[in-house]
Amino acid sequence: MRNKKNDANGFYLCISDLVIDGVLMCTAGKRYRIQDAEPGPGETPAEVAGYCDIFGCENSGVCMATWLDVGEHFRTDDER
Repeated sequence: MRNKKNDANGFYLCISDLVIDGVLMCTAGKRYRIQDAEPGPGETPAEVAGYCDIFGCENSGVCMATWLDVGEHFRTDDER
């Protein structure tokens, strides 16, 4: 999923609710913009490798998840 092309607007479709530690992050049927996670203060790029930022999350606006989670809960329009 990480290297697959997103749709023309830069969004991925959530195909099943993504819940992490009991918190709803993304809702099935909605599109979210997803990109590689950016290191925060005091973090190195190696520490966030394998993680992504999901924009428009249900809980906070931007949330972090693993690309593995994204691969299980999102698809692109070319994945039918």
